[in-house]
Amino acid sequence: MTSCRGSPTGIARKRVALGRRRPSSRRAMNGRAADRSSEQHCGKPVDRDAVPTNGGISRAGGTSAVRIPRAPRPWCRRETPMKSAVLAVLTAVAAIAGCAGPGGSRPDVEGARTAVPAGHPKGVLAPFSSIERLDPKGPWATWIFHPTKKPTQFRSVDVDGVRVVEAVSEQSISGLQHRVDVDPGERPILEWRWRVDRVLETADMRDRHGDDSPVRVVLAFEGDVTSLPIKEQMFFERIRLLGGQDMPYATMMYVWCNRTEADAVTPSAFTSRVQKIVVESGPEGVGRWRSYRRDIVADYERAFGRKPGRLIAVGVMSDTDNTRLSARGWYGDIRLLSRAE
Repeated sequence: MTSCRGSPTGIARKRVALGRRRPSSRRAMNGRAADRSSEQHCGKPVDRDAVPTNGGISRAGGTSAVRIPRAPRPWCRRETPMKSAVLAVLTAVAAIAGCAGPGGSRPDVEGARTAVPAGHPKGVLAPFSSIERLDPKGPWATWIFHPTKKPTQFRSVDVDGVRVVEAVSEQSISGLQHRVDVDPGERPILEWRWRVDRVLETADMRDRHGDDSPVRVVLAFEGDVTSLPIKEQMFFERIRLLGGQDMPYATMMYVWCNRTEADAVTPSAFTSRVQKIVVESGPEGVGRWRSYRRDIVADYERAFGRKPGRLIAVGVMSDTDNTRLSARGWYGDIRLLSRAE
């Protein structure tokens, strides 16, 4: 049998079999087909054999429907960018939101629940060497980053006859924070000591997926957020809306890194308002107490390009959630001193 396709007679017969249709019907049909195709790719069930309505093609007599072939379309990912943006912001909240002068209720280190205690009126940090047990009513409050993140375990222990705080991080992240109200010009010197049992081999402060450290000391400063660029102000607002609390104007962290060289300043992958200063690099100091004395005013000016505002919180933080590793760290006393001390 000779095909009638392409011949005038064949075209006429095809028109008789299918019936007349208006040119606008084709446009309406194509628009609805595209909508249904998009909906199907996005997870909404669509009956591809359903009879099209208002302009669809049917055989003479209306007894059955003609399946309309559709051109393949790329998989719909309309929700993915939004989900990615939300996840990125939530990750940023997990990394920095707790630095802001903590507030609200947090789980205690050893299981109880407590309101975050007020800071010492003189801005003097309570020494870990004087703490027999991490008291929920004490000045060092638990710092939980995100409800879906496993918290690092902190406890007061005796090491070589001195009370220190031990942090056991097993694919986890959390910290302790101490509220203060200090003029950095009056107490510009920060002293502390810490020890770790290992470095995190795959950690990298410059990579958001490897941004872990077995030990950190974190400082939060106040300032005028409205003076920041619009992009940063919008980021602060997203943190407030999604995290339920304000982010500090500036956050500075002292970290132990495996790959980044010592004394390097590394910004957060999410915002320039969080800066990390590497004070120890590599495995050389593992297993030994390492002591530090830093000028926080000079470090702040180097990291942010201006003088710091008031210091509103000091924290310690141990995290291995990104690298999925485990580590132990110990923190000795942390002190804020004048230059003469």
